[in-house]
Amino acid sequence: MVEDDDDGSTEALAEAVIGLLGSGPRSRSDLLEELAKLDGAVAAEVDADLLDDVVLADPRFVGMRELVAFGPGLFDGVVACHRVRVSELARGAVSIERNLGVLDWGVSPDTLTIDGRRCELQGAELVGPAGWLDGVQAGDVVALWRHGSDLTLERSPDLGDGRREADALVAAAEVLGTDHGIELTPMMAEAIVTDPTLFREPVQPMSELLWSRGMERRRHLWGFSNWIWEPRYFKSEATGPVELMLAAFEDGVLEVDVYINPPADAEPDAEEVADDAARAAQDAVDELFA
Repeated sequence: MVEDDDDGSTEALAEAVIGLLGSGPRSRSDLLEELAKLDGAVAAEVDADLLDDVVLADPRFVGMRELVAFGPGLFDGVVACHRVRVSELARGAVSIERNLGVLDWGVSPDTLTIDGRRCELQGAELVGPAGWLDGVQAGDVVALWRHGSDLTLERSPDLGDGRREADALVAAAEVLGTDHGIELTPMMAEAIVTDPTLFREPVQPMSELLWSRGMERRRHLWGFSNWIWEPRYFKSEATGPVELMLAAFEDGVLEVDVYINPPADAEPDAEEVADDAARAAQDAVDELFA
């Protein structure tokens, strides 16, 4: 949430925008016109730059291109489907970034629940309460519905064809995509802001919809298979048990993946592995900021 300034005008503007978005997404120009009609300090002070500052700083808002939406209302009732893998069953967790998109958008991790029971976001995974995937087999599709900060799990849902959702995701990718790909969540958000009736019934998992439309996934990013694109990363070799390190730097966040692959006959020491990993990460940071 945006912090108040001395006279509270920023928060007052945010609350005024929320009131105007009660009926659904609106354009920035429409919001500015309506805000100018209000009485008091909000109407006197608002301009395009201040509106953008509020929308971008407050996680409750979704600002995709010209349209602005109020996330908690827009995404309430959204459903996303996921095909569960063997490794996920073993961990009692499912990947958020593969298919689940906006289910956690703007939700405080401390309040997120599944069927009324506490769950956790650990990195890019949703870790559910004990037994939440009981009865699910590898390859089964599950649906997760968002209702406020609570997610409802549906096993083996009846799936719609998802053609409208696929069209919208592709259109969003064409608008938002870059030479370095695009994450799934902004694609889904753009699609829903453009058409709030999407993802209101279970359809094929989003990754499968995207693959069917000629898109491909590299790491956590998506792009068109007939485009020239590559995730922004570089390699840093290391000796010993650490074989390869990849680092990505996007939006001020450094992501590091360390791959452990000792020889078959090796008995690596835990401290040695940790030291090699630290050296690989340091080399990557030095190279990135050289």
